Amino acid sequence: MVRSFEPLLEQQGSISIKLYKRACSPGANVMAVWYRLSILKLLCQQGHLSAWLHDDEPIEAVFRVAATFPMPSMEPGVVRQGPSLDVPEFVRQVEESAKA
Repeated sequence: MVRSFEPLLEQQGSISIKLYKRACSPGANVMAVWYRLSILKLLCQQGHLSAWLHDDEPIEAVFRVAATFPMPSMEPGVVRQGPSLDVPEFVRQVEESAKA
């Protein structure tokens, strides 16, 4: 499991899938890791997780929730109506996890 955005999401430009593979355990679904980290970065940029950042990095509780929180798959040709992620529930679970 990846526990930091560095260097995966802070670099500018394209990031090689090889970088993600090196950061993951053998056999990990690298595309799923990329997707979840992309969602986390977006939530951070939008300020949803600002209470759980330390030195601009999410705390452990954020990664624990992100590792198991249901996230819809992005399938080619599938158009979703409404939000694809229950942000309030994600934030609620992060808050609970951080208190534990």
